[in-house]
Amino acid sequence: DVGAAALLRRKIQSLAQQGSAVILISEDLDEILEVSDEVAVLFEGRLSPPMPASEASPERVGLLMAGVWQAQADGQRNTRPALPVNGKTSQMESP
Repeated sequence: DVGAAALLRRKIQSLAQQGSAVILISEDLDEILEVSDEVAVLFEGRLSPPMPASEASPERVGLLMAGVWQAQADGQRNTRPALPVNGKTSQMESP
């Protein structure tokens, strides 16, 4: 319901303006970017480093959702995240 979503966004913004910490868990990237000050992503049980929402984009958040930051943290700087292929996991090299 669009009306309920708008009401919820206003409530979240009101709480944040009053100094409350708000953790928003959503798969709606537009909503996340609209109401957040910082964005972080959970990938395989690990939290990505937060980034200011002003620096976030659907593409950057998508990379976090794919675990690209984790591959870099594990020293795999020139690889994309592992993708399942025919039931096997394969590491893809970046071009």
